[in-house]
Amino acid sequence: MSYLFIFSLLLSSMCILPMRISYARKIDDIQQATSQEVSSCEFLGRVQGFSGWGKTISRQEYNKAKYIALEKAANLNATHIIWTRLPRSYSSPYAYGKAYNCDHQLLAND
Repeated sequence: MSYLFIFSLLLSSMCILPMRISYARKIDDIQQATSQEVSSCEFLGRVQGFSGWGKTISRQEYNKAKYIALEKAANLNATHIIWTRLPRSYSSPYAYGKAYNCDHQLLAND
């Protein structure tokens, strides 16, 4: 019985781990851009990251807000993001951006 349980856990991890890695790569592939760089790209929507209230005011929480916004942009299939508002200090838990897909622009340049 225990071998079956261990085998099922191993099999599950083999299926889940590649999905998580490819998702993380997609977040890492999103490029920060300016409005001129995305002028001919498809606007996908606004994204917002929130790190939570009452947490330690630190660089980690600032980055968490940006990471959450990038996750939302990745879910929209974004290739680029323009940050419209980032906290100047660590006291604001929000990060705001606009997500764009520039795949058609990349194909036209090839």
